[in-house]
Amino acid sequence: MCFRYNGNPEIVAEIGLNHNGSKDELYRLADSILGAGVRAATIQIRELEFYRNNPQLEISFQVVKEVLSYLKSKGVWVGLAVGPVEREVLEFFESVVDFYKLLGITSNNSDWLLKNAGVLLKPKYFSVGGMALNDIKSNVLPYVESKDALVYTTFYHDVNAQQISLIKNLQNCHSRVSYGLHCSDSRVAFLAVGAGASGVFFYVGDKSKKLPDHDHAIDVCELSEYVESLRVLSTAMLLDQSMSSKEIEFLE
Repeated sequence: MCFRYNGNPEIVAEIGLNHNGSKDELYRLADSILGAGVRAATIQIRELEFYRNNPQLEISFQVVKEVLSYLKSKGVWVGLAVGPVEREVLEFFESVVDFYKLLGITSNNSDWLLKNAGVLLKPKYFSVGGMALNDIKSNVLPYVESKDALVYTTFYHDVNAQQISLIKNLQNCHSRVSYGLHCSDSRVAFLAVGAGASGVFFYVGDKSKKLPDHDHAIDVCELSEYVESLRVLSTAMLLDQSMSSKEIEFLE
């Protein structure tokens, strides 16, 4: 993907629904992402039923499109993280987005994927958290193209439940596998990079407020330091991988 930083794994900051339905907060989070120098970001849009049950998180599609355009004008690659929304919603955002992230509820919905295949023309990131490998092979992989990627995650906050080694298993299905951070210990993403993840997705938010992703979001005041740590580690990994066989022999 073109938003890689010097060839390093992709770093994607996700606003998700942490704007809490506020346009002003959405812009503040966008500015925090810009201030941290993040090269890619997503905002989440959910299906109508979700908003009926969580009206406090709803924000107009026009505002979301406006903020995505704002980020894009600053050189950020922008993505839409989507639930199983209507086709018209995808068409509304198509002109501004650079990529899509399909939430697990969407990735595991083969009927939705079939119905909307003709609209999802940009690169897609399929979240496969909580899905069995056989379900991924039968329900997801038929819709995954070479430009796309899988996003491995677990929905457990406990560091001992992350099973980072499964990234390698997924790479046997598709070469590009990113990691989605849902652990309360954000350092787990460093381990995922070491395990070969092609990218890291993480939520951001102002943790002085109650957030939908509060337990695993990166606080805005820690965002710059966290992103820089990811970049330093990724650079070290690249240098390690580029060592010649003679250098490795010498070290041994």
